[in-house]
Amino acid sequence: AEQLRRLASVEREIEVEELPGTGDGTGWRTRLRLAVDGQGRAGFHGYRSAKVITELLCPQPVLGTYQGLDERDWRPGGEIQVTVDGDGTRHVVEIEPAKVSSIGRRSPGRRGATARRAAQAGPRREHVVEGSGRAVERVGGREWELSATGFWQSHRGAAQAYSTVVGQWADAAPDSIAWDLYGGVGVFAAALAGQVGPSGEVVSVESGRGAVEDGRRALADLGQVRLRAARVEKVVGELPGPVGAVVLDPPRSGAGREVIEALAQASPARVVHIGCDPAAFGRDMGLYLAQGYRLEQVRAFDAFPMTHHVECLALLTR
Repeated sequence: AEQLRRLASVEREIEVEELPGTGDGTGWRTRLRLAVDGQGRAGFHGYRSAKVITELLCPQPVLGTYQGLDERDWRPGGEIQVTVDGDGTRHVVEIEPAKVSSIGRRSPGRRGATARRAAQAGPRREHVVEGSGRAVERVGGREWELSATGFWQSHRGAAQAYSTVVGQWADAAPDSIAWDLYGGVGVFAAALAGQVGPSGEVVSVESGRGAVEDGRRALADLGQVRLRAARVEKVVGELPGPVGAVVLDPPRSGAGREVIEALAQASPARVVHIGCDPAAFGRDMGLYLAQGYRLEQVRAFDAFPMTHHVECLALLTR
């Protein structure tokens, strides 16, 4: 509420809702990325620190997530992805250390930091230690098989809850065109496909090529869905129209001015915006309002119990 007031000049009371499966706030996390210290021990980075804390005591993950991880020597400087999928199968994937270029090491200050971030964002070798490395997840009666290191909501009740809200709010008309931006493996695209029907079209845009391939396999029976591997800000101005409903789930930094202004040019009647950072969310709401949209509804979920983080969903209309 404070961020909406400060960044979008919107006065609104916000009730943070509990997601299904939260319980007492422990045992809800199904995905965990661990660091490895210089001695090959798995742990967590300290708050705003490069130090690795090797006591695996955080109570957020589902039961069995940590089992045996502290008994193994891992590659120093690497990471470990632990995923417990919808079938309860644990997948453990070791990720090699990020390679920092010589430019990144030599360059002081901001440029050096930028080079290091670019190196860390690049592809890194993965070694499946346990499980198949292919996680099975289900939403709305549909099954996805995706990389255990790929994106899926961390809270075990989140994907279904958000998909339900998206379906209610998007209200895409039969035979219409809908967009699913930052679409991942197509969970929201599947919800939109049921609304537009076989004669409509759903265009999903996602920058991660692996996620797009996983989504294409999961939605192969939905001929009205087209998943495109691209950066949203590069292609949003050329997507097919007229578009009736848009769903977007951008990264923590939000969608930003470039994307929202391009989206407003396409003039969808309904926009469902999802954000995991209230500050970026509030800023984006202000940008929509400046483009003539009305903020009809807001819901916030305690998607990260035992932390201050919340997930926000908004319905905007024009």
